[in-house]
Amino acid sequence: MRVKWIGVMLALMALVPGRALAQDKRIVAEIGMGPTVLFGPAADHFGGGFNFDLGINYKLTPKFAVRLDTLVTKHDVKDEITHQLGVGDGDGWIWHLSGNGVMFKPINDRFWVHGIAGLGFYHRKINLTNPGTDLVTVCDPWIFVCYPIGVPATDIAGARDSSDFGVNFGGGLDFRVGENHSAFIEFRYHYVWGPKGTDSTGASRSANTQMMPITIGIRF
Repeated sequence: MRVKWIGVMLALMALVPGRALAQDKRIVAEIGMGPTVLFGPAADHFGGGFNFDLGINYKLTPKFAVRLDTLVTKHDVKDEITHQLGVGDGDGWIWHLSGNGVMFKPINDRFWVHGIAGLGFYHRKINLTNPGTDLVTVCDPWIFVCYPIGVPATDIAGARDSSDFGVNFGGGLDFRVGENHSAFIEFRYHYVWGPKGTDSTGASRSANTQMMPITIGIRF
């Protein structure tokens, strides 16, 4: 999987127009992807995920920019949780839109580091599913007969979603790739506040979520 998405990023770099020199422009677009790590109670329920990120940076000065970005990350519900709930499978999606301030610190003409922090709006959706069977109609033109047959399908056992606010901060390393592109790797910690509920023991629990997307991408 890692080899596959690194190859995708290299292919995207080759498609960026030759005149797009990221750090010399006032408006800089970015695209990236990579693994997402969960922390705390969320990590007890979901496995590691994979994220996809899009963003626009507006440079107010050579060393400071504001960024508007959106990120989607997907995680599978752990097997012990689906067994406990009596369902076959499950997945969780997190989508976010955030506004951030970004500080750049040059190391030399090719490399620089950056720090980022901001606020965001997060939408989370959980799907629990069971394997099932649906009926479809098949017609045999030779005998002029139509009849139903069963085909494998996925039945939704339950679905929940929540929209909440959160904060994020982190940093990364940026570097020029040849004369025309810049690439980056970024580590960003997100804390999302969530709704509260009562578990089977009567204890109060919250759905606060902590995650760190690790994003490798390009700016152009």
